[in-house]
Amino acid sequence: MKTFTKFTTAIMVLSVLLFSSCKEDSINPDMGYSDGILVVCEGNFNGLDGDITYISDTSVTKGIFAKANGIPLGDIIQSLTIIDDKAYIVANNSQKIEVVDSKTFKSIGTITGLSFPRYVAKISDSEIAVSNGDGFGNNYIYFINTSTYSKIDSIAVGAGPNKMLIHNNKLYVANMGGWSNDKTISVITLSNKQVSATIEVGDLPADMELDKNNNIILLCIGLTTYDENWTPTIVSNSKLQKINTTDNSVTTIKEFDHQVANFSSNGLAYCNETIYYLDDAVYAISASNTTPIKLIDGYFYGLDCNPITKDIWVTSTPSTGTHKVIQFSPSGTKIKEYLTGFYPNAVVF
Repeated sequence: MKTFTKFTTAIMVLSVLLFSSCKEDSINPDMGYSDGILVVCEGNFNGLDGDITYISDTSVTKGIFAKANGIPLGDIIQSLTIIDDKAYIVANNSQKIEVVDSKTFKSIGTITGLSFPRYVAKISDSEIAVSNGDGFGNNYIYFINTSTYSKIDSIAVGAGPNKMLIHNNKLYVANMGGWSNDKTISVITLSNKQVSATIEVGDLPADMELDKNNNIILLCIGLTTYDENWTPTIVSNSKLQKINTTDNSVTTIKEFDHQVANFSSNGLAYCNETIYYLDDAVYAISASNTTPIKLIDGYFYGLDCNPITKDIWVTSTPSTGTHKVIQFSPSGTKIKEYLTGFYPNAVVF
């Protein structure tokens, strides 16, 4: 009997109509696209319509890569990471990373030779790390030269390497599973590029953040398997956990009696000494109140927090209707919403 993990369904998305936003193409001539916020829009599977939406104080501009370069970006657009004056845009299903000028979004280069790229992390001025792997094969962290865009080194890690964090000369890699299951965090010592520890956590660690004490807050979404008729069987429930980066010990902040109603890689945020996570709403756990509080009602796909304003941003990807991001105050009051490209999954400030 075939089995498939819950993560598999994340790449099977349906096409919807794209509604245009209000005013477009009003950007600061000096700052370009670095003067506002950027929204990562996955696009439709095999649709080559993934791109980045730019939001400023006065306008919304969809598809800024295509506008700047005259060609489609690709699909599925998994992530965008700004490092110095460059933006690294990971096109997962297109098996590449586009490198662009962070102000103009004009193409500088393309990183190829990837099979299932997910996220990018800065190692040094001349080197980045890329998580790559679907759970079956090519489960590596690749180290890429930022001048030649060629591979310098590769390190085998767990199944489906996904989110990455760097602390104290160590790279922490959440192995989310992909087409198989995993429940580990690989710890790579950067001075010698060796896996120095493997930390066991809950099933399918999907997202992680550093807290104010440089400990890792981790959302594990739990494992669901499917038979050949796509009948689900829940194997484990979700967990919200913390990893002490001094000794790699793991404590559970919250053990759910269900699986959270979100299986993206962006269901967790940390700012203002508060943990935010997605379930059937946006929930908050503060340092002064460890009981989760329902802050924003509704089902959302992605969650981010502006580190400056502390505003909460969520992405909405309904099966019918418009795709958008919504801005809330730290107290959960709605401020504004903006229409975006297809399937927004993250906001980059």
